Amino acid sequence: MDNRGEKVDLTMMYVGTKALFEKAGFTQASETDSVLDGFPRVLMRLDLR
Repeated sequence: MDNRGEKVDLTMMYVGTKALFEKAGFTQASETDSVLDGFPRVLMRLDLR
């Protein structure tokens, strides 16, 4: 989810944050209509090529 650096409910952290995935080399592939705890969920991808 894209929490924009804001604090999130720890029970929601299992999905991961956009920043967490970006630090691991992932990039945002697309936005979704899904919202979790008020934050938009995004699709992150890691290029393995």
